[in-house]
This record gives sequence, C-alpha cells and structure tokens, in this order.
Amino acid sequence: MTTLGIIIGNRGFFPAHLCEAGRREILQAFEKAELKAVTLPVEATRFGAVESLAGAIEDALSTYLGWQVYHHG
Repeated sequence: MTTLGIIIGNRGFFPAHLCEAGRREILQAFEKAELKAVTLPVEATRFGAVESLAGAIEDALSTYLGWQVYHHG
C-alpha cells in the first residue's frame, strides 16, 4: 500500500469548518483509492490544520519522527 503525507492548511482566514470538511473528504478519497494517509491528528491543532509551512514542518518532525523542536530567539 502506498503511503502519502497530507498537510491540511488554513492560512488563518478560511472558515475552520472548511478544514474539517476538506480533511474528511481527502481521507475518504484516500481510503477509496486504497492509499494510506499520514497526517496530523485532528486534536493536534485546530481541526488538525496548520497555518504556516514552519508549523507543518515542526508538527511533522515532532509527531512522526519524535524529534524535539527547539525555538530560538
């Protein structure tokens, strides 16, 4: 089975319910296509969406690789 990563994004101005509905539709499409999805747990952020590329990278590193992310500055 092929595994693909999914980043659900919200730039902070889209209605949050669109992230929730889009996430559900994407995961259903993956299941139908027999693809395994790797994505943030919905509880990790608001509706499981990230608002920046930096946030997406940080969440991926900490959630799936177990890396500790340090903030400098």
